[in-house]
Amino acid sequence: MPVKREITIGGGGLAGLALGIALRQRRIPVVLHEAGSYPRHRVCGEFLCGVRPETLTALGLADLLDSATELTEAVWFRNGKQMIRHALPIPGRGLSRYHLDHELAVRFRALGGVLHEQQRLLPEHWARPGTVLAIGREPDPSSDLLGLKRHLRDLPLEAGLEMHCSPGGYIGLCPVEDHRVNASALFRLRPEIKGPREDLQRRYLLACGFDELVGRMDQATPDPDSCAAVTSIPQGRLPRRLPAHREICAIGDRFGMIGPFTGNGMSMALESAALAAPLLADYAHGLLEWEATVDAVARAQRRRFSRRLLLSAVLHRALFHPVTLPLLTDLGRAGLLPMEFLFRQLR
Repeated sequence: MPVKREITIGGGGLAGLALGIALRQRRIPVVLHEAGSYPRHRVCGEFLCGVRPETLTALGLADLLDSATELTEAVWFRNGKQMIRHALPIPGRGLSRYHLDHELAVRFRALGGVLHEQQRLLPEHWARPGTVLAIGREPDPSSDLLGLKRHLRDLPLEAGLEMHCSPGGYIGLCPVEDHRVNASALFRLRPEIKGPREDLQRRYLLACGFDELVGRMDQATPDPDSCAAVTSIPQGRLPRRLPAHREICAIGDRFGMIGPFTGNGMSMALESAALAAPLLADYAHGLLEWEATVDAVARAQRRRFSRRLLLSAVLHRALFHPVTLPLLTDLGRAGLLPMEFLFRQLR
C-alpha cells in the first residue's frame, strides 16, 4: 500500500523510539526530534515488568530484554524494618535507560528513521497533522515532588527489587547491567535540604529516616555521572477524559503517568507505542484522517490504562500519607494485603 504521509514524533524516550521503530518496520517515513542526546541518564526506576512478548514482537523488539537482569522477588521496608516480602507474579527485568534508550536510537536510525538530537519539537508544531507527542509527563507546577536517581556499583540487595517507604518519600533499588544498582527515589520537596546533585539523594534519605539503608549505600561505589533530578512530577491523577486539544496525539507518559512505585511505567510506554502504531500507519496510508486517528489513539490508551492509572493514583497518595502508609505495611506484614492481586491490577 503506498505511503502518503510522514509521521513526526516529538520525544525520543521509550515511547517515541519504540513507536518510530514500529513505523519504520512498516516502511513509513518518520522524523523524530529529541531535546537531549544519547546516551544519557534519566530519573527512572529502570524496572520493566508487565509488557507482553506479543507487544515487543509487534514493535519489532522481540529481543529487547534478552540481556536484562531477571527479577523474581520484591521486599518492602518501612523505616528500615522489613514489612513485606513476596514473589513477583510476573518476573521483572532490570535495564538502565542509559543503555536502553541508546540501543533503541541505534535501531531506529538503522531502519532509516531520521533522528534529530538536541532539537526540541516546539509547541506551535504539536497540533500539526501527523505529529505525535512522546515528550514525557506533563509538568505539574503545583507538585511538591522531587525525583532523584543515581547508580551504585556492587551494592548487595535483599531481593531483586527493594522498596523503602516513609511518609516523606520512597526509594526503589533495582539491579541493572554492569554490576550496578539503580537507586531511584521520590521525595516531598524540602527546601532546607541543599547540596551537590551527587549527594542530594543521600541527604534526603537521611532526612526520611533511612539511616540503615544509607549505611549500606555508603559501602558501595557511586557513579557521579549517573545522578539525575526532576521536579514538577504529577501527583497521581487520571488523564483528562478529552485532551486539551483534540488534534494533539499523545502517547506514553504524556497521555498518563503511572506512579513510579508500580514498576509499570516503562512497560506502559512500550504498550502505548504498540497501540498507536497500527492506527498511525493507517493515517500514513491515507486510510484515516487525522482527527479520527487522534481520537482512536486516545480511546485505545484509555481502554488499556484507565484502571491501572486510577488505582495507582490512589495508592500513590497512600504511600505518602502518615496514617495510610503504616496501615498498608502492617496489613502486608500480617499477610492481609492482596499483593498479587494489586500487582496484576497495575498491569
